[in-house]
Amino acid sequence: MSFLVRRCCLTHNVNIFFTQRRFRYKKKWATQLKEKSHTDRALEYFDIYYKPFYAKLWPSIRISLLSQQKYGALVNNFSIDEDTVNNLSQLGAFDIIQQARDTEPLVEKSEHPTIGEVVKEMDPFRDPEENMEPEPDNLDMFMPVKKVYSDKQIKKQEEIKQSLYSPKDVVKTVPCLSTRLPENLKLYVYDLGNVSDFPKPTTVKSNLLDYYLLDAASILPVIALDLVPNDHVLDLCAAPGGKTLAILQTLLTENLVCNDKCRNRNQRLINVLRYYTNRNKDTSSIQVTCKNGLQFTEPIFDKVLVDVPCNSDRHVALNEDNNLFKPGRIEERIHLPKLQSDLLVAGIKSCKPGGSVVYSTCTLSFSQNDGVIQSAFETIWTETNINIVVEDMQPLFSRFRNTFNFFPKCRFGQLVLPKLSSNFGPMYVCKINRLQ
Repeated sequence: MSFLVRRCCLTHNVNIFFTQRRFRYKKKWATQLKEKSHTDRALEYFDIYYKPFYAKLWPSIRISLLSQQKYGALVNNFSIDEDTVNNLSQLGAFDIIQQARDTEPLVEKSEHPTIGEVVKEMDPFRDPEENMEPEPDNLDMFMPVKKVYSDKQIKKQEEIKQSLYSPKDVVKTVPCLSTRLPENLKLYVYDLGNVSDFPKPTTVKSNLLDYYLLDAASILPVIALDLVPNDHVLDLCAAPGGKTLAILQTLLTENLVCNDKCRNRNQRLINVLRYYTNRNKDTSSIQVTCKNGLQFTEPIFDKVLVDVPCNSDRHVALNEDNNLFKPGRIEERIHLPKLQSDLLVAGIKSCKPGGSVVYSTCTLSFSQNDGVIQSAFETIWTETNINIVVEDMQPLFSRFRNTFNFFPKCRFGQLVLPKLSSNFGPMYVCKINRLQ
């Protein structure tokens, strides 16, 4: 301290305090900051792209995705064991198919948002309370004319683009044509709020397993097919086999082609057929193929199920292994909606005039659900002379309103939302009828 400062302090009785100087330091990112996990990246993506659509519902959906999933027990009609149903009933489970039969269809006025509302909601960075500003006449005032982007930035922009879609009036919708339910289908679940696990399936007298555990919402695409006896059916992306098995459990057809281009997944499908039906690709009319789904273009099938690869929201939110949100899989994510649309177009081309195609996913993504329906319709209208319409499945699915939590604002299909008391889904289902 200088002489003048000391004298001033003594004269005026002023206390001066000195603190130790704080030096800034550079964080050691490699050693001190943990890298984001794949599940963290998935949840971050959901918060950006799903939250604007689901608004107040999103907190409930998010916590449900991260909580224990509920399952249903699909009774195996090929095991011929009367004790199976009794045992499931004694556990406190009940048949939701029978419950739906006893429930009257509920016809509601569609609550589809307007195109303008959807477009506003699609911007993940927009404040929901903020009014949309008119587009400026001269965009150069706000954007540089020339800018060089890195590969990473370009991929990020492409991911943003594929995560959103602009609604267009290109899809025709007709009322529900049937509300019948398969007589032989039995699916047992626990009551709302009961998160008990089912015991593992066991082998019964027929040397087959007595029931198959699956997300109960997975039964809806099979019901939407509206199978009739001897239908020729194509399951375009069949593995691991839950929906294929459900088709067989209707006992309405075995004239079935099950396809999946992945050999490992295909083996899981073959095992399901062996352990539950005692059938395999060599000894029955069920044909298992391992082809690219895009190769199916001949209109020879009465019914086609297109259960496409998707974000698989539950898996990527909880599991690091085989996670779609690995940095190295960004290209796969970017091209996913295009692949889904192409598979749906192939499914439509494979369907006979007068037949039906059911499209399904296990994601909440609007671009992979309604967006793919719109994209496929645009392709069909512009590149073929095929005439197709969407069938409104709300009256049929409303019979399951005591079991599943449906989102009321899909434009074309029906979507089961996860909810803690009824933690099934997500499961999106849209039915398309080919007229000619």
